[in-house]
Amino acid sequence: DGIGPESEISSECKRIAIIGITHNISWIDPALRRPGRLEKCVHLEQPDFNARKAVVLNEIAGLTIDFSASSIFDRAQLVEALARSTTEKSAAEVIAVCKEARLLAMRENIKKIQESDGSKGSKGNDSVLRVQHFMSALPCLKIER
Repeated sequence: DGIGPESEISSECKRIAIIGITHNISWIDPALRRPGRLEKCVHLEQPDFNARKAVVLNEIAGLTIDFSASSIFDRAQLVEALARSTTEKSAAEVIAVCKEARLLAMRENIKKIQESDGSKGSKGNDSVLRVQHFMSALPCLKIER
């Protein structure tokens, strides 16, 4: 192991803690999961509906969202729709949807600027985040586990 009484470890270093995180424990080498190696394995469940709502709320806080061309009329409905659409997904996956929506809006804005050749004096800060960007970002969750 390299860690034990016969190895050269100073007397000040008596304990070593190793913390690892994975969403799939089967990816951890079975040799590391034997007794005396990783002493504790803590399983965290996927976030429930309310936890996913909280994640979405946190991610869209401060963002200006256009609800005009959508059947979703406000932030609360968007949060509910995204939380329902991300059942059995991790908080990281929910965050990824929100980030992908922002990227889609930025790409759209860049395309508009390029198409106008900047002739309208656009400075690129008129990017509009719409509900459709969030709905279009949901397929990014097609992650194999």
